[in-house]
Amino acid sequence: LAALAGLLAAALAAWWLWRRYAAKLAAVSAPADPFRKLPPHVWVYEELEKLLARRLAEEGKTGQFFDELTRIVKQYLEGRYRVDLLERTTSEVPTALQRAGAPADAGVLARTLLESGDRVKFARVDAGPADCRAAVEEAYRPVDMTKPAEIEAEPQAVEAAR
Repeated sequence: LAALAGLLAAALAAWWLWRRYAAKLAAVSAPADPFRKLPPHVWVYEELEKLLARRLAEEGKTGQFFDELTRIVKQYLEGRYRVDLLERTTSEVPTALQRAGAPADAGVLARTLLESGDRVKFARVDAGPADCRAAVEEAYRPVDMTKPAEIEAEPQAVEAAR
């Protein structure tokens, strides 16, 4: 009977400890997927369209527009090539991309786009809505160049199978 009472006391103590410390000992949740389980190139197309829909350039917020544009492009390239770019300077991006296996032309296009954003954000170069739209069109070029080839070949393979 004493052994049963001891087991009951140990069980109650374990239950009390679990209730008190379970929240503190819980596993850390996984970070949110920035691409929402979409392929990075699909995500970036959606983000660029959302950026244009916000009409920041028409409101005179071109600095904020280019800040968002460069963040989106860097985040896409990070996700596509698994390299940290958000904390790198514009001049470091092409080298990091080339080391990660990106085409050299993609690094040059990304640097050109990031430099134009830097001129608007830091040198206060005037940019209007047309310049912002042109910058988004330029952002599509490195994305189109770096999206996976099997994504482009997929519709052709479906047509050939029919």
